[in-house]
Order: sequence, then C-alpha cells, then structure tokens
Amino acid sequence: MSWTDAEAWCKAKSQKMMLIVNQEENNYLKNHLPKQYYWIGLRKTEGIWKWHGAEKNLTGNGFWASGEPNSRTKDEDCVEIYINNNQNNGKWNDERCFKMKSALCYNASCFNNSCGNNATCVETIGSYTCKCNPGFTGPKCTEVQCPPLAIINGRMDCSHHRHTNGYISTCSFSCEEGFELSGSHKTLCNHTGQWTHSTPNCTAILCKAIHVPHGGVVSCHRGNSTICTVQCPSDYLLLGVHEYTCRPDGSWSPFQPLCARVQAWTYHYSKDKMEWNMARQWCKTHHTDLVAIQNQEEVRYLNQELPKISSYYWIGLRKTGDKWTWVDSMKPLTAEAASWATGEPNDQGTNEDCVEIYIKRDKDSGKWNDDKCSKAKAALCYKAVDCGMVTNPEQGFVECRHVNGDFRFNSSCHFHCARGYKLQGSKDLHCLSTGKWDSKPPKCHVIECPPITTRTSGWNITCLHPLHTNSYNSTCVFSCEEGFKLRGSHTTLCDHTGQWIHNTPNCTAVTCDQLLTPGNADMSCTDPHGKFSFRSSCKVTCEEGYTLRGENTLTCLKNGSWSAETPTCEVVKCSDLNSAPYGSMRCTDPLEKYAYSSICRFKCDVGFLLTGSNYTLCNSQGKWTHSLPVCQAVKCGPLSIQSTDVRRNCTHPLSTNSYNSTCVFYCDEGFKLIGSNKTQCDNRGEWTPKNPTCQAVTCDQLLTSGNAHMKCADPHGNFSFRSSCNVTCEEGYTLRGENTLTCLKNGSWSAETPTCEVVKCSDLNSAPYGSMRCTDPLEKYAYGSICWFKCDVGFLLTGSNYTLCNSQGKWTHSLPVCQAVTCDWLVTPKKSHMSCTDPHGKFSFRSSCNVTCEEGYTLREENTLTCLKNGSWSAETPTCEVVTCDQLATPGNADMSCTDPHGKFSFRSSCKVTCEEGYTLRGENTLTCLKNGSWSAETPTCEVVKCSDLTSAPYGSMRCTDPLEKYAYGSICWFKCDVGFLLTGSNYTLCNSQGKWTHSLPVCQAVTCDQLVTPGNAHMKCSDPHGKFSFRSSCNVTCKEGYTLRGENMLTCLKTGSWSAETPTCEARQCPLLSSPKNGWMNCSYPHSLFSYGSHCRFKCEIGHVLRGESNLSCTAAGTWSQTVPSCEVVQCESILLTPLQQSDSTPVPLMNCSHPRGNFSFGSQCVFSCPEGYRLNSTTDLICSATGLWTDLLPICIIKDMSLGNALLVYSAIGAAASLGLLLIGGFVMLLVWKYSQGKLAQDTPLWNGTLNPVFEEN
Repeated sequence: MSWTDAEAWCKAKSQKMMLIVNQEENNYLKNHLPKQYYWIGLRKTEGIWKWHGAEKNLTGNGFWASGEPNSRTKDEDCVEIYINNNQNNGKWNDERCFKMKSALCYNASCFNNSCGNNATCVETIGSYTCKCNPGFTGPKCTEVQCPPLAIINGRMDCSHHRHTNGYISTCSFSCEEGFELSGSHKTLCNHTGQWTHSTPNCTAILCKAIHVPHGGVVSCHRGNSTICTVQCPSDYLLLGVHEYTCRPDGSWSPFQPLCARVQAWTYHYSKDKMEWNMARQWCKTHHTDLVAIQNQEEVRYLNQELPKISSYYWIGLRKTGDKWTWVDSMKPLTAEAASWATGEPNDQGTNEDCVEIYIKRDKDSGKWNDDKCSKAKAALCYKAVDCGMVTNPEQGFVECRHVNGDFRFNSSCHFHCARGYKLQGSKDLHCLSTGKWDSKPPKCHVIECPPITTRTSGWNITCLHPLHTNSYNSTCVFSCEEGFKLRGSHTTLCDHTGQWIHNTPNCTAVTCDQLLTPGNADMSCTDPHGKFSFRSSCKVTCEEGYTLRGENTLTCLKNGSWSAETPTCEVVKCSDLNSAPYGSMRCTDPLEKYAYSSICRFKCDVGFLLTGSNYTLCNSQGKWTHSLPVCQAVKCGPLSIQSTDVRRNCTHPLSTNSYNSTCVFYCDEGFKLIGSNKTQCDNRGEWTPKNPTCQAVTCDQLLTSGNAHMKCADPHGNFSFRSSCNVTCEEGYTLRGENTLTCLKNGSWSAETPTCEVVKCSDLNSAPYGSMRCTDPLEKYAYGSICWFKCDVGFLLTGSNYTLCNSQGKWTHSLPVCQAVTCDWLVTPKKSHMSCTDPHGKFSFRSSCNVTCEEGYTLREENTLTCLKNGSWSAETPTCEVVTCDQLATPGNADMSCTDPHGKFSFRSSCKVTCEEGYTLRGENTLTCLKNGSWSAETPTCEVVKCSDLTSAPYGSMRCTDPLEKYAYGSICWFKCDVGFLLTGSNYTLCNSQGKWTHSLPVCQAVTCDQLVTPGNAHMKCSDPHGKFSFRSSCNVTCKEGYTLRGENMLTCLKTGSWSAETPTCEARQCPLLSSPKNGWMNCSYPHSLFSYGSHCRFKCEIGHVLRGESNLSCTAAGTWSQTVPSCEVVQCESILLTPLQQSDSTPVPLMNCSHPRGNFSFGSQCVFSCPEGYRLNSTTDLICSATGLWTDLLPICIIKDMSLGNALLVYSAIGAAASLGLLLIGGFVMLLVWKYSQGKLAQDTPLWNGTLNPVFEEN
C-alpha cells in the first residue's frame, strides 16, 4: 500500500506509524520483522524530516543507507526501512510516497501527561522514558535554581519565569548616581543552574584633575562629592568661578577655569556720558564690548585701576526675561561673580534693567547698582588681544568659536579634513593671552591604504592611483587564468578610512556540481585542483548484475560543467507476468517492477482452487523460478426441495451444480416465499442459503387508537390474506374513516385505519392590555382545556380570571376586561404653563404633563411628569425661579458699577465698565443679564498703548525686551546682522509713550570678497545672491575640453570676506608616456607639456623595416592616444627552395649556406651557393636580402664545367626568360596597386603581397 494508505491503516487499528528513536529499536526491528520493505512514520514536510503522529523533527543523522537520502526523483518525501539479508539490512531509504510497501505500526506508550510539563516522553521498546526539558534536572525533573545575587551601590531588577532565581530568570543591573557599572549589565539563569555573567561592580565616578594654566592653585576636599577651589597669581585674573563641583557624570560644574594675564585684554572707558545702548555700541565700535565681570578679583582690579567719576560706569550686565545676563556671551550672572551693593538690585524706579559699577565711591566701592538704561554714564569696555585670522587648510575647513571677538583672546578653532584626508598636527587651536595661537595650524594629507600583496602565478592586478600610490580613491582590478575563477570582488577601492573596501581575492579552480555515486555503482575520482574542480576526472563502474547506461568517465571542464551526464546502473529484468484466469497476482518489487529479486504470489478467486505453485521469483538470470498456476471451479451436490408448492428455475454459468450456479424460487398468488428466493453454489461447494417455503401474505398488524374497539376474522392466520376487521368508537367520540378493513393479496388493507376524535370548543383571544395562558390535556381548545387571564402592568382585571371547555364544546365563563390605573389631579405651578397627553384617560396610567416657565424664569426639578403603574407621578410638581448670570469680576485697570432689579446679577441686571487713564477699552462698556442666563457681551478689557510691529532687517536678527506686552510702551529691541553682513544704522529702538519707535530700522549689507579673474583655458559661472562677489557668492570653474582642473571647482565668498579656496588652474590633460618602437624612432611636438593634450608624435622605421600601424598619433581631449603605438617589422624576402628545373633533370641543385641576423630570409640575410665536384655555378655565388624585400641577384644553377657555350646560354636564356616574365608581372601588379591607391580603394596598411611570399620568387 502507499504511505498515505499505510498511515490510515495504522490509525484504523488505533495505532501509529513506526517511530524509531534509537539504535536499539532499529536493531530490534531488523532482527524480528519478516524480510520485506516497510513504510515508517518519517516524512519530509517543507524540506524537514518529521515523525508523523509524534509531530517531532528527526534528530541526529538517522539510520540511512549509504548515499541516502538522495531524493533522486525530487519527490522522494517518504521513508522505507530495508528488512533483508544484504548490507543495507535495517537501513532507511527515501522513496516516492505512492510506491507500494507494507505498513509498520506500533502501540504508543507516550501520552500527553506521561511525563508532566517538565519532561519529554521518549518511546522505548514496549515502554517509555522521561527526558528532562532544558532547565530541569533530577529523577523528578525539578527546576534548576541559581544562587541569589546582590550588588553594592547599585540596583537590581529581576524577572522570574516560574520561581525566584529559577531557569531563564533574568536580572539587569544599574548603579546609583555617581557610580558606573563594571561588567555585564544583564545576566540569565541557564539550564545548568549558573548565571551567564558574574555580578558587576559599581565603582565611584571620578572627575579628571583640574589643570589651571599659568600658575593657578587648586585645593580640594571630599564630602558627598569632590569640591575644589581655584586661586590665580596676583598678576593674573580668574576667568570663571572660584569653586567647582565634581558632577555624578564625571564632569566639573561649571566649566574648566582659566588664569589669564591682565594683558590678555585691556580696559577702556569713554570720556562722554551716554545711555546704556549707546555705551555698548561705542564699546563694540572702538573695542570689543562692555565689560563682563567673572569674579571678585576682577572687581577689585577695576576698582583699583579706574578713575572716580560722578556718573559712574555702565557694565555689560542687563536684565533679559527677568534674568541678569552678560550681553557679550548671553550667559546668566552667577553668584560667584555677583557684586551688588547693599539692598540691590531693587528696581526702585521701575524698568531699572541696566547695571552701573561704583568706582572709588565712599560707600559700596566696586559694587553694582541697577538703574534705568536711559541714564547717561561712562562706558566701561574691554578689548581682547588679537591672534590673527585662521584660514581653511587645503582639502579641509575650520570652525571657530569667538568669546571675545573674532580671533581674539580665548577664541578656539577646530579643524576638519575633507573626506579621504587626515589631519597632520593639532586639531584644535587656542588664542593665548600673549596674542599667539598655542600651536601651528594643521594640514590635511591624503589617507593611504596598505600595499596589496602579490599572489601566486596566474593572478593579475592593474591599479590606477589618481592622487598617490595606494591612497584615497586608488582602484585596482584583479583577474585569473583560464579554468580558474575569482573568489571575492574583482575590483577594490581605497576608501576614506585607509582601508581597501574589499579583501584581496583568491584565484581558485572552477568547480563542477558534486557528483553523487549512482545507485548500485562505485565511483573513483582524481582531483588535481580540489574535489570536483577543473580537470577532475571520475570513473563509474556498476555492481555485478547491473548494466551501465552512459559514459563511464566524466571530466570537469573549464566552464564548470561535466563532459557528460552522470551514467546510471540498471538492474536485470524478467518478462512481464499476468495472473491466471479466475485468479489474482500480488508482486513485491524491491528494486523495479518484474526486476531481479521481484517475487509474485498467486491466489485464486473465491470459488476456485489453485493447481501449481502459489509463487514465483525473478532470479539473477532474468528468469522466473516457477510456471504460472491454474484456477478450477468448486462443485456442489444436487439440489433437493422438501415443499411441493415451491416452484424453481436454475442457471449454470460454468458447469451443472458448480460454483456460482443459481436457482430462483417463487409461490402461488396470495402467498409469499419464506426464506431466500434464490440460492447459489458457494466457494465451499454448498448451496447457500437453504431451501424456502410458501406462506399466506400478511398485512400490517392493525392498532386501534384510544377511545376505540376492533373485532377481526382471520381464515389464514392473524392479519393475513382475506382477514376482515370492524372498528367502533366510545361514547363522546366521532369515527373518522371506514369502519370495516380487509387484507388483500398484495399485503395491504382495503382502507386506512379509522380514528376517534374528541369534541372541541371555539378559539379564544386575550383581552386588550392583558394576556392569556391555557392548559390543553388533549388538544388545543378541546374538552378539558382551561385558560387563565392576566392584565398588563398599569391595568386592573374586571370579570373571571379563568374559563373551561366542557363536554358540550362550550366555555364556562365570558372573557374579562383590563382597565387603566389613575393618578392624583395636577395643579399648574406659578409663572408657568402646563400641557398633558392622556392615552388611557385623564391623569391615568401613562398620562404625561409638560411644564414650561415664563420668560426670565427657569425650572427647578423635572419639566415632565408621568403617571406610573402604581398610581403615583414620576416626580414632584416643579417650580419656576428667576434666571441668574455669572458673577462679573472688575477687569484689570478698570472700574465697574451695576443695577439689579431682580437680585444680584439676575435677569435684567446691568453693569457699566470704565478704564483707568492711559488704557483703552476693548469691548462693550455696558453688559446686561439676558433671559438665557448669559451676559449681552463678553467682559471688556483695558489694554496698554502699543507701537507698530517690527521685523528684523533682511539677513539680520532682532531681540526684544517687553516689560508689559510685545511691542508695547517700554519695549526695547536690539538688532544684529547675520554672519557675513554688517549693520548700517542704530542697533536699537524704543517704544515711547506716544506709541512710536525712537529709531528707524537699520540695514544689513553683505561682506564683499576680492574680485575673481577667470583662469586660463577655463570658464567661470557665478551666482551672486547678495551682490557681485559678496557673501555667499558662488563661482563654478570648469575647464575647456582637454584640460583638467587643479584645485577646488567651487569657490564661495565666506563671512570673513575671503574666498573658500584659492583660484584653481586648468592644466592640459596627460596621455600615457610613449617610447620609440624597436628598430624605429619617434618625433613629437608638445604645445602644452610633455605628452599632454594636443601633443603629436610621428613614427618612422629604420632601413629594412616596415611600419605596422598609424604613423601619426595625437593626444586627445580624453587623455588617450588617437591610435595604438605602431611597431617596426623587418622586411621579408622570398624563401629560397632549391629544386631541379625539371623532374627528369639529373643536374644537381646548388649547395646553399645562409646566415639570418634578423630572421629567416629577412633584411640582411645572406646565402652562399656552391656546386658538387664536376659542376660550376652559372652566375653569382651569393645573394643578399635587400631593404626592398628583393634578393640582389637571380638564383644560380649548377652546370657541367665543360658544357658548351650554346647549351649554357640556352639554359641561362630559359632562366632569363622566366625571370623577365616574373619582372613583367611584378611591374603590372605594382601599376595596379598605384591605380587602386589613387582611387582610394587601397588603405595605406594593405600588404602588397602575402607576408610569407616574395613576388619575385613565387612558387608555381
């Protein structure tokens, strides 16, 4: 049966297909099962082998036969086990699921609760064992427990799956503030009862030691945190605060202090007195800014050095958003630097937002006082030293932070390099108090990659280095020899990190698909370059009894394919078999159908007996071991009938009274056959079933209904043919149907059985607003039925609550009536109207009354009353009260007076609002309380006078202080231009009491850069968003064809008024260097530079050599030569082959000895001739190959020394005639070439003759 049928067969026996979990089970099966092939419960599902019935995946390697599973036909998804005597006994094989095998089932020992939740049940032979799940151990599989954890100066957060510190419990760790974690921040309890990571430690976070340049002294003490105090030498000032605290994150608060010489900046003051805004503008114009004081040492220094003046000095401290802020850095004032006079700041005169310093005052000398900004005082300024401007490095840029002005003391600059470049030098510069930068500006150098190491032979590399050897953007290309392929990328590039983006590849031999040894075969392979790789060779031989189909030797080719398809070994086959007539055949084919070891078993059909062997086997010679058997029919004895009234009719399909002979029996009319009407000779030689008899036909037994009587006459037996029955009803019931019934010959009664029906009453309906419930012991509304009546909620019953159907078919009582319940009479409340609806009568059940109040009054309680089922109203009668409005609050800066005719803030109350002097009313001045409880208008407000809205100048910004409202009286706005723009006009304006601004808006004009000049051999295109060559102007430089840009192609005008890079240049594009060809020379012209764009080179060859290729080459705009470099090849003369003039000629040929300095029979080759003894040459003794490719003379011949002059002349004349004819042909050929060349039909490099032949000595 198929695998699916086998699974169903096992299920039908309440069993499962065989599950094999260990070697012991597998051995048991192969030692105890009959020899054949069996399906087991293993099947491939979505590429995974699974045990069906157990729903488990196959674990381990299984017990597969050699080379299995192989899925040879791609759909071998089921598994069979071999039970036989060969070497694969007890092994598995994957097979197609429709193949026919025997089913192998087992009774499962494992059930859902066999091992509980903490273990897995494993089947064993006749029993099972329990295997603990991960995280459980011991004979009872109890959960593992990890040791408890603890952390000092930290926190631990754990989650437990089942029990505390049990399997897969996890704990995460964190440290308290001021501590940092050392170790893993998370751990897990594993299946061994150990934590995956040790408990980490929380160690205190320490700040780095404070280093104060220029002799600053630091003293520290430790409490809950480290606190350090800083002191500077007498000739230095502290920039920062005195006291610093180590934060929990390891940083100091505030930032690093600095001791600076007083000479790092200078202090200046104005002789004229001016308001604070003008004072700051004066400082920024002539120096740096108003003084920003950072500590008490600076206060003492200023008080000592400055002269005393009556108006005192403005400093750079101002209130911004209710905070005192140093305007140069926009940093808030710290307690360390504060030096307020007693009781200050007090804002005594309102709007005291600016600060003065008392110098040499009798009281509070060196202290500060807040004052109005419009007061006139001297400006106290500072000016920081200048370290000089820093510019962008080549292939990089710089970002600077200016604390005290551009490139002044305390300015710092941070350098960056472009992608692919790295800094050489310090990346940060600081402007020192000496006016010098603390180090030289760094440079950007191109990043280099390590050199690529060469590999074994057959491995090629070609590299291009646009910047420098093995540097940023260098590229290399790799290739391999035939039969080998590149493992890795065929290209690589040096990236900006100094690393090649791909590893150096390897050249490995091309591999072919892995060959699988065919079934029933052996395969031996040789692999010179690796398993199944280029030039691998495999030879296949079949086992005894199998025949090879295909090539026996396969070779792996250079393209990665085998030289032939994998051959197969096919088993020997026997002839096809057919089952015997009246029989069947079942065959087992372990290999193929009717093949070697196939066995066929024979069986006769039911009723036939087998004569011969019941099986045959296909042997190794392809022959069956037994002949086919024969099936013969079974015989029965003669048929005897005991009853004389039984009739019969027989048929014999095979022979008289043999298997399947059949006899049919029948009876006379009105009688029926008792027993089977048919008998047959069965497979045991017996008639089945036994002989029948004839009996009278019977009708169905008659059953009378209740309340009826029946009397019958039966001549042939109860309720049989010709029986007659009479039916009568009891008193009070009526007969429905015929009263006499007769049993007919067909076994049916002459009429339907009659019935006796009970008397009925008329149908009933329930009363309106009521319901009815009836009991019917016999039928609905029939004798004995009784009905009860009930009214709906809110209604009362009038009449009898029940009635009964009597024996005369009449009801004993009439139907009752349901009347509605009534409520108390209602009276209309004062100041209201009432309307009612009465569906069941005045003020009765479900009556509804609605109450509404007159204008200006509001209802208290429910506005709708409903009469309920209990005769009461749903709520108390409501009342109407006067409407009230929300209490009004007097607006800010205003007065309000009210009149109240019906009570405080009630219907028709009126309130009038007036503003204080200097404020304007927004809204209605009179408010009235309306009937809906709302005021006639919103409460008005009193608003301060405002100035017009301001916008910052284009390319600038604006910062405003608004003591009352935005752009209102007292508001002041300061203006500042964006980076790259300069301010023209006042830098501030003030909103006065008339709602006007005191100054017009300023203008921001862009900084300009030097005019650019277009480089030679280039085009330049500029965009100027803010004017010609001004801030953010951008110019793009492109080179003309054949030229390459050196430098940045894009220049941008920076905020400093300088360009982002030097003006680039255009240089002629370079072509590869050329050299003279061998045996030739080269003459070049260079209009720009050596071998650059526009260069021309002309090539010529030495005498005796011919130029192959173009004689003129030009360097193109793309940096390539217009043609490949030509070569000089030596001129060839015709090869000399010495043969007799005629075949019959017995004259010897001359002896020849040649020398070839430049190649066989080429320019300069010399051949010397001589004759055997008794002969002499008829002409010259030597020939030389000239520069024209012709020999210097005709080929000599040997003549007899005493030959007559006439014979010699005859021979010579023949040779001369032949030579003349040859020269004539050459002349004609040359003229033809000249004509073709003049017509343009012959290219300059067309050969004049075949390169191996000479036109003078061409062979016939």
